[in-house]
Amino acid sequence: MNLLPVVQLKWVLSFALLYAAHAAHVVAQTQTPQAAEGAYIVTFNEPGMLRYTGGANGLRPTAPEATGRPGIDASSPEAVAYARYLADRRSTYLTSIASVLGRPVKATHHYAVTQNGVALDLSQAEVDVVRGLPGVEAVLPSAIERTATYRGPEFIGAGAVWDGSVFTGAVASRGEGTTIGILDTGIDAAHPSFANESLCGYDAQNRKLKSAVDCSSTDTSGACNGAHPEDSDGHGTHVASIAAGNRLASATVPAPELPPGFDYMTGVAPCAALRSYKVCSTPERCTGTATLAAVQQAIIDRVDVVNYSISGGRSAADPQDVDYMFLPLIQANIAVVAAAGDMQLLSQRGGIEHRAPWVASTVASMHNTVRRPLGGINGPDVPPVLYPLELFPGDYSVVGRDLPEKMSIRRFAASPSLCDAATLPDNFFAGGVAYVRFDGGCDLLSKINKAKNAGAVMVLVSTPPDGHLKLRTKGAPATMAVFTLTAAAKTELDRYLDEHNDTAQMSYYPYYEYALQDSLVRTNLTGPTSGADKWGGFIKPDFVAPGDMVYAAIPGGYGYKTGTSMAAPHIAGSIALLRAVRRDWTAMELLSAIKMTAYEDVVNSSWSNYASIEEKGSGRIVINSAANSPLLMDETAARFTNASTPEDLRNLNLPSIMNRDCEAGCSFKRTVRNPGSTAVRWHASYISSLERQVRNTTVTPENFSIAAGGTQDITIRVEPIYGKQREEKEQGKIKLTPFDIDKAAVQMPLSVVGKSDGLFAANFGATSSYGLSSLETLLGQGWTTVNHSTPSSGVSKAWIQGDIRFQSPSLSATAAQSGHPNSYIRATPIDSLVENATNVVLSVWLISPEIEFGPASTVKFWTRAVIPGADSVAWTDSLEVRVCQTGKCGNVNSDNDTLANYSTLALAVNPDRQQGAYPSPWTPITVTAADGLPTSGRGRVAFRYYAQYQMGPIAGFVHAAGIALDTIELTGP
Repeated sequence: MNLLPVVQLKWVLSFALLYAAHAAHVVAQTQTPQAAEGAYIVTFNEPGMLRYTGGANGLRPTAPEATGRPGIDASSPEAVAYARYLADRRSTYLTSIASVLGRPVKATHHYAVTQNGVALDLSQAEVDVVRGLPGVEAVLPSAIERTATYRGPEFIGAGAVWDGSVFTGAVASRGEGTTIGILDTGIDAAHPSFANESLCGYDAQNRKLKSAVDCSSTDTSGACNGAHPEDSDGHGTHVASIAAGNRLASATVPAPELPPGFDYMTGVAPCAALRSYKVCSTPERCTGTATLAAVQQAIIDRVDVVNYSISGGRSAADPQDVDYMFLPLIQANIAVVAAAGDMQLLSQRGGIEHRAPWVASTVASMHNTVRRPLGGINGPDVPPVLYPLELFPGDYSVVGRDLPEKMSIRRFAASPSLCDAATLPDNFFAGGVAYVRFDGGCDLLSKINKAKNAGAVMVLVSTPPDGHLKLRTKGAPATMAVFTLTAAAKTELDRYLDEHNDTAQMSYYPYYEYALQDSLVRTNLTGPTSGADKWGGFIKPDFVAPGDMVYAAIPGGYGYKTGTSMAAPHIAGSIALLRAVRRDWTAMELLSAIKMTAYEDVVNSSWSNYASIEEKGSGRIVINSAANSPLLMDETAARFTNASTPEDLRNLNLPSIMNRDCEAGCSFKRTVRNPGSTAVRWHASYISSLERQVRNTTVTPENFSIAAGGTQDITIRVEPIYGKQREEKEQGKIKLTPFDIDKAAVQMPLSVVGKSDGLFAANFGATSSYGLSSLETLLGQGWTTVNHSTPSSGVSKAWIQGDIRFQSPSLSATAAQSGHPNSYIRATPIDSLVENATNVVLSVWLISPEIEFGPASTVKFWTRAVIPGADSVAWTDSLEVRVCQTGKCGNVNSDNDTLANYSTLALAVNPDRQQGAYPSPWTPITVTAADGLPTSGRGRVAFRYYAQYQMGPIAGFVHAAGIALDTIELTGP
């Protein structure tokens, strides 16, 4: 039978996605006698044009703060004169460097905007010499980074900006008059996504693609002049089309595959102009020398926003870091958006990139309706992790929309990796799925081609032990669907095929659709950031945007990509839309509008609860709300540069609040501006997102009025609540609510950590509450699960996370007692595994961390039957609460009846396992000393799901359905 649930397979279209950009190879142009060892950026003493305020040979200033103009006008007389002066100085310095080194030197790059400098290939010995020369300010190595829609634009609210319905008056914007700079792997200039669309005012004289340059080298003025601006990988083309690709219909050549019900695909800002700056020669080589050159040119070109879907930004205080290079863009009033980074390995939790507060770090989410490939292994004794089976497509893989709904799946036992000399029989995979090991010593494309030649129509690549989720499939056969799977699924599939290699089948849905609003992509890197660096103490990421299975342009066609690289250009395109209609808003004010109006209820990557601030930042962008934001916040490059003390950093005017060292209390100052034409009265409040608030947070003034165009200073104070213990995190939001009901409220996320007063440091009377939003988190807090059922395969992984995505209608009522619908845990037998069994005993344990007992100790929890008692079969479920106080409290022995050190039964729910007697609705149960809970000593509490299968009168059914637990509270003495 087909084990996957029947779903309605809909096409859904959005336009914008993929992963992160790469790195431009710096062409070595020096001649030896002494071999160059690496690229270095040499900065001289003279300020670049962006920072020159006058004083050099009587030349007039060029810095925006001195000229009163935004950015740099490179054609102005003062800019031309100062640029010529800087070029002469660089020429003089290069002559001196060549003389001291005793060899010719030629700069690969010249810089004149953010600084006066050059890029040179130097040996380490030469670096030390150059550093000591007069006029040399710094010599730093060039960093190497790597690259990190389908209903997307409409989903984030772009449609209401396109048609003007979001505005008062006849205002509409598709990005006309704005320019997006893409720092990436180049661009396919001939793609129809970037053609001169007449409806947007573009023609041969006024081109949509204003420029496409290769920044692997520059001329002596600093202009990028590399020989290969075309896209070397496909990443840059995809990213650019997400941000500003044209509106394309099915008649376009080449034609996109538009699903039924969709007439076109489009970028977020389809009428915005583009400039492409190639900074990556391969996906793994994006150089700092090229990136710095691109930043200089973007400032000269006066773009409105820069998109950087590339790694980096880990320490913005370091001049080698790309985020450090991006700060001058803010001075030039150019917004900066970057991909927050994707896990290459599942072990890379945390580690978010682009941490500087002037860079909009963006993570990826799914759309409101999730549509992605999904599989499921069919056959006897299928482990739950293989049904359903999550599939992760290769970066150039097709989805396989025409594949059969059910196929055989096999592994070639003589050479599981397809790398050995063993001969693969003709037609071995015969129109089915080839399951292939990732390792083995040969490249992935070789494996794919061998599988295809043996008849495979899909290749499923097993993850290596480190849990790799990224497959580079560029160059694979155009019709071959290639996927990988999670490490947990790989382990179980290996075992399953050991026994069922010749009979196993796999169900496959290329576009499985289910509703799960705004769920984060599993591979996102996340916060919190480290406080070690001065720029590590801010809430990151900043935003969430669609980044899962985004359909957008690739060289010569279209393809799906997933990652934070695809999420970032959704933001860049949105900023172009905003700037087109809000010209008086600064770059930082544009970003603040997006942050303060973001949609907050984003679901975490395990799909079990709402995401934390460290996972979602402010939330998912809603561009139509941002366009009408009633409050804005601004910050300057100068204040970022001059911030040096903890107080300076806390009081930077950002729409987010974070302090990881708030022990005795801490304060924050913020200033908001009213961009409207009338005065507005506001109420300020704090709302905690935790089940129990652990800190007292106040906003002053609580009520205030801001005149049209005026500003208001507010102070946020966070203090301990006496009686709370441990280092606890307080999270929530500052909410500003207008008295005028025609205007929307705005918010700022808050995350504060610090020791409390320690009054009850001995845990006296303390209650530990576990909301069960994540089984993984629970196990990390000292809980343990044990499955001693007979047979052990009769229950899934002992306890598993609640999950409403794949439940049948009869189970849909089993939502959580509190929080997100999936934030509970359950123990549920799998009918298909035991429907013919006779002597099955379920013994499934959940064991607490060690706790202290006393006369006032209690154990409180919520429970219910997984299937309501009104179901056609009466179930015989039971739950025991047992206690251990002696010996090894982790010992439950190895069979279903031996209780070992948990022989003390404190309480049982339905102890006689009566049919239909287990509570159907969520029911709170409290265990006290009167029930048998110990009144002294230390030990552990265990929840034991206990049931027996007895074949009933209905063939194929068993008399146990499973139970659910939620919100466990353990109270000390």
